[in-house]
Amino acid sequence: MLTQQLTADPPLIHISRPDVPATIIAIVRRCLQKQPEERYQTAGDVAEALRGALGELPRLSTPVAQPPVPEQRADEGGLTSKAGQWLLPAALVAMLLLGILAVYRANGGGGPAPPTGPYTASVAVLPFDDLTEGPGDEYFSEGITDEIISQLAQVESLKVISRTSVFALEGSSLTLPQIADTLGVRHIVEGAVRRQGSRVRVTAELIEAASDAHLWTGSFEGDLADSFRVQEEIARKVSGQLLTSIRGVRPMAPSRMPAASAAFDGLLLGRHLLERRAPAAIDSAVRAFEAAVRADSGYAPAYAGLSTAHLLHVIYGFRGGTDGYAATALAWAYADRAVALDPQLADGYLARTDALLVGLAPPAEVAQALRTVRQLLPGSAEVFMSAAHALEHARQWDAALQQAQRALALDPLSTGLRHSAITVALGARRYDLALEEARRAMALSSKDPIATVLLAYALLLRGDAPACAQLPLGLWLGIKAVCLRQAGRTAEAEAAGDSLASQLEAGRYASTHQFADMAAYRAWMGDAAGALHWLERGAGVSPMIHYWHLESGLFDRVRKNTTFAAGLSRLEDGVRARVQEARGRLGDRLE
Repeated sequence: MLTQQLTADPPLIHISRPDVPATIIAIVRRCLQKQPEERYQTAGDVAEALRGALGELPRLSTPVAQPPVPEQRADEGGLTSKAGQWLLPAALVAMLLLGILAVYRANGGGGPAPPTGPYTASVAVLPFDDLTEGPGDEYFSEGITDEIISQLAQVESLKVISRTSVFALEGSSLTLPQIADTLGVRHIVEGAVRRQGSRVRVTAELIEAASDAHLWTGSFEGDLADSFRVQEEIARKVSGQLLTSIRGVRPMAPSRMPAASAAFDGLLLGRHLLERRAPAAIDSAVRAFEAAVRADSGYAPAYAGLSTAHLLHVIYGFRGGTDGYAATALAWAYADRAVALDPQLADGYLARTDALLVGLAPPAEVAQALRTVRQLLPGSAEVFMSAAHALEHARQWDAALQQAQRALALDPLSTGLRHSAITVALGARRYDLALEEARRAMALSSKDPIATVLLAYALLLRGDAPACAQLPLGLWLGIKAVCLRQAGRTAEAEAAGDSLASQLEAGRYASTHQFADMAAYRAWMGDAAGALHWLERGAGVSPMIHYWHLESGLFDRVRKNTTFAAGLSRLEDGVRARVQEARGRLGDRLE
């Protein structure tokens, strides 16, 4: 404990309390500095700082009203409907929510105080144990866990930890109280899945972590190809009592329930593969989603998966496969198909929001898609991060940073979301926070190349070029050249810059983002024409524009240059036009 006090950074407040304003966080950080001279010198100084902060507290983003829930016809959800075939996740969610609600009602007059901030309850669904004999079906138990998390995330007042963080703790030796403390929740859901052919058995239990009290246990068994007769009573509770008690959870639409078990298998396998975030895995995910669509052409979640998979190639800058503009057009079209099949499908609107952002769609269209997905899935970390990126495009950096922090609170162990949060902090010129988060990302994964380059940006912009120059930056020779130059190593800087320029000119690049990296180097040198040239070269192969990059200190020397500003505006118009051209070529065909 004493060693940690002397050497370790205190935990970041916004991870567990995203509602705490940045000004208050800064005051607390200063109070906890290791060196006495870096702290407030008197209690009066602290009081004065607090008075100033409390006088200008920022407001959380305006809450969005919940959408009306369509009335369910008498024949929908019955044992003869398609919905009756796919009720395992919904059934578990129904009972879990009832259990959580009962616990909080019972504790109303005593017991632990409910969480403060935007949530009144909190839960983490741990990866369900796979009890299936033989390898190869782990994606199925993961998929069941995912479905439960997604359903719970519909409840606005319930804090539900997202997938990445709970799976990051899989196999750890942490106790349940330690897991709950790490993730910032009071309750844990554990369970197991056993699959034998078309039969599946799922057990789950809700546990209060601090006391290890088992508050509810449920067991469900059925045939994936037939109606789940055992779910009939639970289905009534989902469509009746639950919806009147907990606002947000909706009955699953028929288009979310596949007509064939092969479609459900393909969906779960595709989602499992997408988590690897590697080119080959994403290509395999596309094939899995396509298999799901072949099994059931009206299965909306599979189209949402295809949209996400195609867009990830563009977002991560992977080479090969579909052209960046064609991939964006496909992502847009698949998302449109998903929401046309199921107007209540949150995953479809989330995929559509991301495709609209990459395609530089009109802000009003982006805002409408984002409002819809926030109505449908208010407790999703991915939705908060999409909101952050939309605000980034609008240059509303403080609001973007707040949304990114709320995303991290729901998925504190996600490296991908932390990468995004760091870029938002860089765009907001909160280099101290970017540096802190980059170091935390490196602590989560010391060999993370994206975290390494983001750490380099943060060090450079904080004024520590020598430390930046020492980092192993691999293919990111642009930022390496900037750091070397600032550290006084001019010859090495010129060699790195020339090497990157030669590689890009010859088409020998590993990531499309290397063009932006080269543009940043030329911008740092004050070369407006050179910076614009490399941005245009990048736009030739990908529609991705990194606004955090452009708004950070990297481009300060060229931002006010009229030629650069006019060229950047033309570049944006060109990206929009090319995306629309790609959509026009695609037409009504989805391949």
